[in-house]
Amino acid sequence: MNIVIITQNEHRYLPKTLDKILSETKRKYNYKGVVILPISPFGKKLSFWEKAMEVKNIFGWQFFIKESLFFLKDKIKSKIFIGTSIKGVLKKYGISHLEWVKDVNSKKFVEWNKENDIDVLISLSCNQILKKEILGTPKWGCLNLHGGKLPKYRGLMPSFWTLFNSEKEGAVTIFKMDEGIDSGEIILQKTYPIEKNDRLSSIIVKSKALVADITIESLNLISEGKEELKSNPNSEMSYFGFPTREDIIELKKRGKQF
Repeated sequence: MNIVIITQNEHRYLPKTLDKILSETKRKYNYKGVVILPISPFGKKLSFWEKAMEVKNIFGWQFFIKESLFFLKDKIKSKIFIGTSIKGVLKKYGISHLEWVKDVNSKKFVEWNKENDIDVLISLSCNQILKKEILGTPKWGCLNLHGGKLPKYRGLMPSFWTLFNSEKEGAVTIFKMDEGIDSGEIILQKTYPIEKNDRLSSIIVKSKALVADITIESLNLISEGKEELKSNPNSEMSYFGFPTREDIIELKKRGKQF
């Protein structure tokens, strides 16, 4: 089975997730390449400085300074330890970084998928909307990982909204992409408990821990022809955008922490 992955250039969680996926599937499947897109946390294209200022304006100075230190630490680690960056993980497993792909909907990338006989495209934190032509190119289709319990938590930052709404459990969902937003048929969904003392960072860790497992399991089901697609009905959906400064203040009023 020929696979291509699209992801973001994030150092905190994704390298470990990708490493686990590849460690358990590289011998079974043929990974033709990985597209690494610039980080776009707000669902729109911004310069590095614009992203930094938006983080500060929404989340406040304390969070901004803390995340800036994490960013610098991760940058330094990625220069020293091979498994702490996406590029380092790809080098470890001898998988091509498709540096030339800037637009996943480009004609060149569509043709590349056809020429390389791609069976499955995996969106592992892709921040571009895949359009009809690229969605229809892989033989089986395109998989997307979503850190929320679909159909209820469609949209951006589902972990934040799960905590905001005081849910008792969160979920990670993997689904077959269509042209809608998080609306494709569900392959697997796994839940995790949210405890009273959990904060946003801890539930993100719980969520990310399931991403690799659910991806590996889905690929194995697809390769064996055993996947069973479940409905993701629009009638039960709710959509959430990126939180505002007011949402952050309200989260804290509800006794929740980052």
